[in-house]
Parts: sequence; C-alpha cells; structure tokens
Amino acid sequence: MLAGFTWETEGRRLLADLPTSVLRDHAVLPRFARRSLGWGFFSKAWEGHLSDWQPELVHAHFGPDALALIPVVRRLNLPLAVTFHGFDITIDTPVNSYHRRRHEVFAAAQTVFSVSDFIRERLIACGCPAEKIVTHFIGIDNERFRAPAESERDIPVLFVGRLKEKKGWRLLLQAMAEVQARHPHACLHMVGDGPDRRAAETLAEELGVMVTWHGPLNPDRVASLMARAQVFCPPSIVAPNGDTEGLGLVNLEAQASGAPTVTFASGGVPEGIDDGVTGVVVRPTTAPALAGALSDLLSSPEKLERMSQAGPKWIAERFRLDRQGELLGSHYEEIVERWHARP
Repeated sequence: MLAGFTWETEGRRLLADLPTSVLRDHAVLPRFARRSLGWGFFSKAWEGHLSDWQPELVHAHFGPDALALIPVVRRLNLPLAVTFHGFDITIDTPVNSYHRRRHEVFAAAQTVFSVSDFIRERLIACGCPAEKIVTHFIGIDNERFRAPAESERDIPVLFVGRLKEKKGWRLLLQAMAEVQARHPHACLHMVGDGPDRRAAETLAEELGVMVTWHGPLNPDRVASLMARAQVFCPPSIVAPNGDTEGLGLVNLEAQASGAPTVTFASGGVPEGIDDGVTGVVVRPTTAPALAGALSDLLSSPEKLERMSQAGPKWIAERFRLDRQGELLGSHYEEIVERWHARP
C-alpha cells in the first residue's frame, strides 16, 4: 500500500490502479492534521484506514517525511525504514526544524537506505549509525527507458531537470555557447521548469545560444526525447547551501535510452556512470571543461555510437527495476524479522 499526506495531480494519475491511503482523505482539516503529526496527534480515521491494511512496516522516502511519520509508526507499532535521496542529508544550512531533529529519524529507523555510497558517507558524517545504513540503488524502468532498435538521434544535446541552481543550467548554457561556435547545428533541448526558467531564457538570449524550450513533460515524453538524444547533459553542481545530487536518476534513464551522459562529478553522480564507457564525468566544474567534453563527443560519431550501445547494457546490469525491487523486498523481510525478534 502507498500512503501519503496529500495528493499531487500527476501522482493521483500514476497511482490510479494501486491501493492508497492519503491523510487528507481521512481528516476534516487536512492541513491541521498534517501539522498535528509533529505534535503527536494522529487522525483516528487515517489510523483506522492504515490499520485495515495490516501493514508490516513503513518505508518513508526522504528524511522530512520520515520525521513526520515517527508518531504514526509508534502508534501502529511498526518498524520504520527510510531512504535518504539527497537534499535531506546534504543541505548544510538549516532552513527549518527538520535539520535540528534529524537525529530522531536516525534513532527511530530500523534501517536507513542510502541511494549511493556518497549519501552513505554523508549520513555517517551527520551522526547516523553506520550499522543501520544499507546502500540501495533506485531501479530504472527498462521498459519505459530503452534504446529503440532504430532511432534517428536528431537531438544533439538534451537537458532534463528542474531549472534551479543545483542543476547547473548556467554552466551548461555558457558551455553551449562554445560548443555551437564549433558545431553550429548543435541545438540544445531543455526539458523542465522551475524558479530559474526566466533567468535561463535571458542568459541563453544574451549568449546567443540556440535552445528549444520544451517545458515540463510527462515521463513518456521524456523517454521519447532521450531515445532521440545524441548526448544527454544535466551538469549538476553543489548549491551554496550544500544541496547535492544523491545519485542522479535522470542520468541512469538517459543511459538506459542509449544517450551518453556528460555531467560533472557532483555528489553521487559518478556512481551512476561508467566514465569513458557510457558517458563522461567532467572535471573540473567549469564551462570550458564541459564544452570540451561535449564538443569531443559531437565530433566523434564512433565514440558516440560505442557509448550509446554500452549504456543500456551497463544500466541493466546494475540498476534494473525488477532486480532492485526484489532486493528491496529481501531487505523488508529482514527488517520485519528483526522487529519481531526483539526481546
């Protein structure tokens, strides 16, 4: 069963055929009900609905949600597992009470999943007991993201991501100004939206960079563009507040689609790329270095083809969704067994 606090439009559509239990559907005052969890109050109606499913454990994604769910697991007497994905452990500038109370999540959780070894090290540095941490890579849907038998790769460079500072859009546009001076037809396609959208459009115009702006797209449309990309480039960086990529799922999806990935060595990103085989990890974090890597690939059809062929195989070996799902299920069994074996 999938449980949550509220609905998002896209989420409701994706989960239409799955059993769900959402707090706002079982509370007279949904916003108050969500906030009151932090005070130790729990919606009786939601508690009843959750109990009817007879769950054996609760798996929370992201630290802040795990913190909010501590009263729930205590009330239902269930073990808690939590996955840390990135910002929830990398941001080093406290912005709310979560950062002051993060240790409560470490204490309450039976198992803490990290999406990369980089996140594991961050967890340990922040006080999480090492013996509780299991590195578990998120799986990729190889049916949705795959390289077609025949594909016209007519998109020279593709970016997919939320337009905010961490995604490195500014360095990408600066690099593309150099790339397009050498490859005039290398149009950049940008998918996504965010707080920096207008600033990105302004900078592209100032630099004279040729960009096709797609805006936000659903996963199927993103997959179709990845299958047409010659190079995928989401050059994530470390934001001033420490926010860093935990692994970079979008990079895995692109490689599964046969698009070689060019990106910076930020956070856990290098763990999801076979550098020099399925993509290029760029060092240092500068626009000229990025431009050089992109130009080199666009000038080397043989190298592009070799990486395009290697990507799907490498992703299938390490990040295939069904295999990672089975592995997660075995972790669940161990957590429940340990829970019932308590003295």
